Amino acid sequence: AGEDVAAGNGRSRGGARAAPERNRRAPRRAPADRGPTVREARTVGVPVEVGGRVLHYLEGSFYDTVDGSRQIVAAPIGAVVPYLPEDHEDIEVDGKRFFLAGGVRYKSVVKNGSVAFKVMPPA
Repeated sequence: AGEDVAAGNGRSRGGARAAPERNRRAPRRAPADRGPTVREARTVGVPVEVGGRVLHYLEGSFYDTVDGSRQIVAAPIGAVVPYLPEDHEDIEVDGKRFFLAGGVRYKSVVKNGSVAFKVMPPA
């Protein structure tokens, strides 16, 4: 939860913060019946608490732990993340500013005194 942030902060395109260089590791492909997984779960992304469970977030993807590996899951509405992927876009919906990354819409908020980004329902 937080309050809207109207002004850009100049940290990247459109004022949204881009992903930090640390903790970047691409997921490897899993068997066809499951989504991509990451075996070394401890090293991927930042923890994000959503609805009482902890997911991990990296470069616009959300991961849940399944059988000791992280599996990509849909972006949970209401999740608040500390940064957006570098390829995000600024968009306007009904006169309000949002960010779009990987088909997921985010709104800037303030969380614990810092700018963060909340997953919003589709427009």
